[in-house]
Amino acid sequence: MNAPHAQTVTLTNLTALERKEQKMKRTPRSVLASSIALATALLGGIACEGDPNTAVATPEVSMATQALQLANGAQLWPHEVPVCFVYGKTLWTDKYWTTFRNNLQTWIPNQLGRHVDLRFTGWGQCPTNTAGRITVKYTKGGTDHSNSNLGYNSAGPTVVDFHDDAVVLNPTWQETKALHEFMHALGFIHEWETSANTSNDCGYASLNTVGQRYGTPYDHASLLNATYCPGMDTQHDYSVWDLIGMQRAYGRKPTGSIVGSNNLCLQMSTVGSSDTPIATYDCTGAAVEQWKYTATNGIATESSYAYGNMDAEGGIAAAHTRVVNWVANSTPAQNWTLANVQIVGLGGFCLGVKGGNIAVNQTVELASCSDTANAQQWTVKMTSLSGQDRFQLAASGGSLCATVGASDSMTLQSCNSASTAQLFRWNANQQISSELTSRCLDVFNGVPQAGALVQPYYCWPVPTDPTDYRMTSQTWYIHGRIKGLGGYCLNTVSSSPINGTGAELQSCSTSTTWDVYPYIGQ
Repeated sequence: MNAPHAQTVTLTNLTALERKEQKMKRTPRSVLASSIALATALLGGIACEGDPNTAVATPEVSMATQALQLANGAQLWPHEVPVCFVYGKTLWTDKYWTTFRNNLQTWIPNQLGRHVDLRFTGWGQCPTNTAGRITVKYTKGGTDHSNSNLGYNSAGPTVVDFHDDAVVLNPTWQETKALHEFMHALGFIHEWETSANTSNDCGYASLNTVGQRYGTPYDHASLLNATYCPGMDTQHDYSVWDLIGMQRAYGRKPTGSIVGSNNLCLQMSTVGSSDTPIATYDCTGAAVEQWKYTATNGIATESSYAYGNMDAEGGIAAAHTRVVNWVANSTPAQNWTLANVQIVGLGGFCLGVKGGNIAVNQTVELASCSDTANAQQWTVKMTSLSGQDRFQLAASGGSLCATVGASDSMTLQSCNSASTAQLFRWNANQQISSELTSRCLDVFNGVPQAGALVQPYYCWPVPTDPTDYRMTSQTWYIHGRIKGLGGYCLNTVSSSPINGTGAELQSCSTSTTWDVYPYIGQ
């Protein structure tokens, strides 16, 4: 999918939007509203955590409806986001700052990077030239609150300045504040600040800031409201519309990616020789990390290397067997199953069965993802009917399959691999299309909420207009375990992998989950 940040924008007469930092009262967390009619933040000015009552200059933008509101050179980042820490001898070993720095390297990749086509790299001490980097600093003892510049700056750093409110005070606030400031660094402004705030949400009047909202409505639950609105200080997850907005701005992971912990992708050795380990690296979309799930339940790269098949080394069915490159041989060592996995779609919701009742004639719909819900567990059953790689989606238990019927309905029926009504393919645009109708699984009316009907509809093309968001209602990926030889699961040697961490077989557990953006049936 083409991300809007590839588009050219014309802006005129932008004035820096600056605000005086102030100390703001924090309120203990209360029960969060469950409504999802909420929004992601827009792109905006350069300062964060400002006083909403301070008079500010209003940026003037061009009349072009597609213009992003950018200030002081801020813009969306390229796919790589280099991050570094400003070194201060007296602060570097401070126990609070040391712990916070380490936590950032987990929070940011796993929360903001894993489902968006961004990779956060570096995380060491800042070099002399900090242009085009997020530079993270700690102002110890300051009475102001943490703040950040907005967006990518090729001529200088994007500074994220954490104060004691984030680093030292209540630990339950820390992740919220970290994610909030990094979302600013990615270019998004406070949600209450936007012109979409028409009800003085959280007690703040809108600053009438306008810009590109990526088709999202106003979002009280946004992380960009979290440190302002009562009861949201410990909200550690992005909202539904935060996720949708970030994906529309920056795109999703490249097709073929298998993404795991710390926002790292499985990659075949670039040497391309046999018996070299499969390992995790920063996701780049290179051919050596684009994997295809085959009709024989193999996993092979799209690269041109002969030894591009994922293999349990030596055919040993035991924990800690290395997973390596090997030539295709159709042995059990190269058999991998996607069983009892979740199919994740719009806004992070899962494909489920109506009412959670797995039965003949039940319709499929969106559901709030739950690791324990049988009605969200699907098995990708490969078939080579008519010589084409296709698959069925079998519900938990395996005897009932998603079936396309009359009037583009989709229900559960007894599995029949010879029925084209039960055959699907995953195309390069991350859409699931029906073999029977050539239409794609679509969220009815594009509403990201539990209970929304999922049915085949016209497959939307890759958008050329940055405001065309229809295809996001038809994009899906697989979340779950990849089972291999002897029923062991594909995992990494370390539970917190870094670049170069090898893959191996391990006993299956909740930590052995991957996000698979597959080539299936190409």
